[in-house]
Order: sequence, then C-alpha cells, then structure tokens
Amino acid sequence: MYGSGSLSVYQWRDVSRVDTNHTGQGAQIHDWFETRIKDIFTNATGDAATVLATVDDYDDDETTYKGRIVDWDHSATSDMSLWAYSRYVRLNIVDANPDAWTCGEALGPDHSGTFLHEARHCYQDYLSGRNDIGTDDLLQPGTPKNDDDQDWLVDVIPVDPDTFIADTTSEREICVPDYAGPPDPDTTKDSFQGDDQSDAQSSPAGSQAYERDAEAFAAAYYDSLPP
Repeated sequence: MYGSGSLSVYQWRDVSRVDTNHTGQGAQIHDWFETRIKDIFTNATGDAATVLATVDDYDDDETTYKGRIVDWDHSATSDMSLWAYSRYVRLNIVDANPDAWTCGEALGPDHSGTFLHEARHCYQDYLSGRNDIGTDDLLQPGTPKNDDDQDWLVDVIPVDPDTFIADTTSEREICVPDYAGPPDPDTTKDSFQGDDQSDAQSSPAGSQAYERDAEAFAAAYYDSLPP
C-alpha cells in the first residue's frame, strides 16, 4: 500500500469498538482510525482537552473529502466526518501535493491534523451557543450573549487563537477560499461588523475566518499529540 495512490477498495479491519469517544454515528469505522483518535483524546490536556470535549462523535465517510462537522447549530457538542481513504491519511503523513491549501500554516499530518481542525470547528459551534460569557449587544434574552447575531463569530474565545473569529471590526488574517496553489496567496486580510450585525456563515469572509482559526489551532497541537 505504501507508495501507491489512494485505495479504491475500503478493506481495512473493523473488528470492535476501540474508542469509547466513538459512540456509533457511522455504521462502521476502521480500527486503525479509532486507535489513532483514541490516542489523541487520551493524551490531550489543558486547552486541547477543552476543545476536544466539544466533539460528540466521528465517523470515516468516503463521501467527505478531508473532513467536516455534520451540523452547525450552536450546540455544546457536534459530530464530525473524516475521510480515511488515502495513504497520507492512513500513514498520517503530510500530503505531498505541492498545491495543497495551507491557509497560513505549515501542513500537518493528514489524519490527526484534519481531526484537530474539525475539532476546533466543533468548539467554534459551542462558543456560538454560550450565554454565560460575552456581551448582550442586541439586548435580546433569547440569543446567546457570546454570539448575539448568530453568525459563529463571537465575543469571547477562552482557548487560543483568540483573534480570527472575534466578532469585531478589527482587521485580521483569514483564508482565501479559492486558493489555486503557488504563487497565489492562501490568506488575506478582512474585518467584520461586530456582534450586533450578522456576518453570515455562508459569506466568504465569515467562513474563511473559521477556517483560519481551525488551521491555527491544529498547527499548535498536532506535533504534541500522538500521531
């Protein structure tokens, strides 16, 4: 398998439940996949553990490229799907594609790096639903104070990085969504409207702030957690 292209047949072992953090979102999940993520959960401490606590469940989904969280709904925990079917993921090495999208950070191991990136998205979703921190800018008791306008850009970010998804008018670095590879830049600068005016999640600037934040978090931890 090593040195070949992506696998066309999904034939790895799925014998038993390896990781209790995986509670059964998907019908099957490969043992090597669960074992690696179990090691990350087990060894995470401090801020990393705080972020991982917002991951409810995960599965390996051949229809998902790299990874995604299943729903953005301002909830305390979220499910994610990850892609398992390339040698870079299986061996947890850096994707050798010279045009790979880096979003301001050095590329990390393809499996653990993507897992940490998606875990940060779960944490972003959690922060947007918190009512115990933040400022009630709209004076509407029915909306969470940390994200009054419900655009997933928030007032308070307890776990670094604390700038990329801050809902302020300050300029910050975000990803470029249509990055086409060198020499094109993969980041740009942008600012937002504040927590009393929505910067919709579907807008390029808003969504790419989430991506820049997730990339920075993953880059800070993938070397310190087990591959």
